[in-house]
Amino acid sequence: MVRSTFVRRFATVALAAALTACSEPTTGPTSYESVPSLNETQTTTGLLECRRTLFDFTWGLLGPLGGSISLNGHSISVPPLALDRLAFITLRTPSTRFVEIEARVNGRDHFDFGQPVTVTLDYSRCQPWEIGPEPLTVWQIDPDTKAFIRDMGGVDDRANRKISFTTDHFSGYAVAQ
Repeated sequence: MVRSTFVRRFATVALAAALTACSEPTTGPTSYESVPSLNETQTTTGLLECRRTLFDFTWGLLGPLGGSISLNGHSISVPPLALDRLAFITLRTPSTRFVEIEARVNGRDHFDFGQPVTVTLDYSRCQPWEIGPEPLTVWQIDPDTKAFIRDMGGVDDRANRKISFTTDHFSGYAVAQ
């Protein structure tokens, strides 16, 4: 009985990993140093860097009733009717010094929801001296190159060391200062 449960759990995790590994190749710069700098109208200086985190992964099956999944303080909250059918949602944190997540639906790099979902990134692993005095923001980034794609804004809750924003699109996101 215990072995059967273990085998089912292992098979489910293996399926989840296989689904998230199936993605379209990305093009663009291959290193963080080759990413073009932000123009002068943007006040963000760069991605927030803190103590390195280890790779971690979780998943959930959500549908038209909504729901949420969380991982190491990060969370995704899907409201009712944002999805029109059952969907396999993954949330992963890469092994990096940046505070970033990658979120996918059904293994796809990009997915548009029927209405906005709330994403919360936890930066509690950062030391106070690593965080500047200005409010933090979240940026949609290219997970491979760390290139800034779109400013997602966000509400910076310094007391709880979390920043939340809403989006109707899943991708890679990182905290910037």
